[in-house]
Amino acid sequence: MEQRLERDLRGDVVDGRFRVEEKLGSGGMGTVWRVQHVVSLQRFALKTLDPTYANQEEATQRFLREARSAAMLKTRHVVRIIDAQMHHQHQGAPLPFLVMELLEGQNLQQRLDDCGRLAHGELVWLTGQLARALDAAHRQGIVHRDLKPSNVFIASDDDGQPIVKLCDFGIAKLTGDAAALGSDTHLPTRTGALLGTPMYLAPELLRGAGAAVPATDQWSMGLIGFRALAGVEYFAHVRGFPDLVLNIANDPLVPPSQRSVGLPETFDAWFIRSCARRPEERFPDAPTQAAALAQALGGPAPTPIEVRSLAATAAAAAGAAVTAYGGPATTHDATPLVARAPAVAAPRPSRPPRRMLYLAGASVWAICTIAALALLGQATTGPIAAPTQAEPPPTSAVANAPVSANPAPNASPPPSANATTLSNPHANAEAADGEPQPSAPPTAAAPTPPPQHHRRHHVTIARVPTPATAPAPGPSPPAKPAGLLPKGAACHRSAECASGLCAAESCI
Repeated sequence: MEQRLERDLRGDVVDGRFRVEEKLGSGGMGTVWRVQHVVSLQRFALKTLDPTYANQEEATQRFLREARSAAMLKTRHVVRIIDAQMHHQHQGAPLPFLVMELLEGQNLQQRLDDCGRLAHGELVWLTGQLARALDAAHRQGIVHRDLKPSNVFIASDDDGQPIVKLCDFGIAKLTGDAAALGSDTHLPTRTGALLGTPMYLAPELLRGAGAAVPATDQWSMGLIGFRALAGVEYFAHVRGFPDLVLNIANDPLVPPSQRSVGLPETFDAWFIRSCARRPEERFPDAPTQAAALAQALGGPAPTPIEVRSLAATAAAAAGAAVTAYGGPATTHDATPLVARAPAVAAPRPSRPPRRMLYLAGASVWAICTIAALALLGQATTGPIAAPTQAEPPPTSAVANAPVSANPAPNASPPPSANATTLSNPHANAEAADGEPQPSAPPTAAAPTPPPQHHRRHHVTIARVPTPATAPAPGPSPPAKPAGLLPKGAACHRSAECASGLCAAESCI
C-alpha cells in the first residue's frame, strides 16, 4: 500500500487568490480546505490532490472529470464548481485543485447516524430532490455510479431553506455529448474496472464499470430508501466482500418487510423493482421512481429535513469525492470526507485540582501514621509485667480489677515505694503473714541484686489472687531464709512490678 503524503496549506495563498484558513477533511487522494478570496473576501471550498498522486495521470483525469461533470449540470441540486486548475504549481510542487461553493449542513450518512432513520415524509422530500439531480445528470449522459448516503448532502439555499445537493462525480461515467468533453475517453469503460462503494454496488457493475447505465443509480437509490426507513443497511447481514458480491449477483432479494419490522408491504414492491437485477426492469427514470415511493408510503406530504449547520461544513461534503480516488478497484467504503464542526463540549463538573487531592491524601496518611506511632510508643513504654508462670495461679471468688498499664498521673505511689521499705525489706512482713515478724538489724539488709535486663514486649499480666478474708490465727509459718520475700510482700523493686507486690513465691 502506497504511503500517502499530505501538505499543510494553512496560512498559504494558493494561486495568488485563495488564502487557506482551515482544513475541513481528507480522504482517498485529496484534501478539502476552507479558503477566502483575498479580494472579494468570499469563502469557498478548495479541494487539492495530495502530492503522492499529483503526478499520476489517472488521478488527475478523475479530478478533471469531477469538475467538468458538475459544471455541465445546470441544476441547484448539484454542488457548484467555480474554478479548476490541473497544472498549478505551489511552492515548486504540483498542486491540482478545484474551487467549489461552500455549503453548510450535513450529509445523509451523518443524519442517519444521528437519528437512526427518517420519517416517511422526510424520505419522500429527500428522494424527490435527489431524483431531480439524477435526472439532470442522466439527461446529460452522466451516470453517477457512486450514489450513497455520504454523497447526498442536506444544505441551506440562498433563502435559508433546506435543499439536497448531490456530490462526488469523480467516478461518473460520461456518455454521448458528455464523453466528448472528457479528456480521457477510455477511462470510464476500462475492462475489468470495478468502481463504487460495495454496499451500494449495482449488479451490472460487477461485470465492469463500462456496464453502467442510468438505471444503475436507481439500484443505489432503492438501497438508500431501505436504509433510511429500516435504520440498517439491506446487506448488513453479509460478512466479507466475496459474500456481498454473491448476494448482489445471485441471491434472491428478500422483501424489506421480512427483513425489518415496521416497513409496509407496499414498500416491498417499490424496492424489488428499484433493485431488479436487470436494469431494464427498473423504473423508466429517477423522477418516476421517486413518485412511486411516495405512493408506496401512502402519499405523505414531503417534509423538509432540518438543516443542522453546526453538525458539519458542507464544503467537505463537496470533497467527499476524494474517498473514491483509491483506484479503479475500490472494494471498501472509505470514510466520507465531511468535516464536522467542533462539538460544543458539555461543561464538566468542577473538581478540585489533582494536586490538592494528593496533598489531602498525604495529610490523612501522615496523621494516621503519627497516631499509630503514638499508640505504639505508649504501649511499649508501659510497665513490664512479671513473666507468666508455667501454671496459672488459682482464681479466687473475688476477681481483682484489671490493673491499668498506664496509671493516672495523679495516683499516689504504692506504699512499698518508701524509704523504710528500701532500707528494710521485711518491714511489712507482719501485714503479709498475719503475725509480727522480728525486725532485722539495720546492718542485715539484703544485698542489692544485680540488675536484670528485661525485654520490652507485651506480656499477659498475671493477676495475684487476694484472699477474700484474713487467714485465721494459727501456728506461725516457718521462717523464710533471709533475703527472700514471701509472695505478696512489698517488693523493693516495686517500681518495676505491675502492682508493687511480689508476684513470685520468692524474690531475690
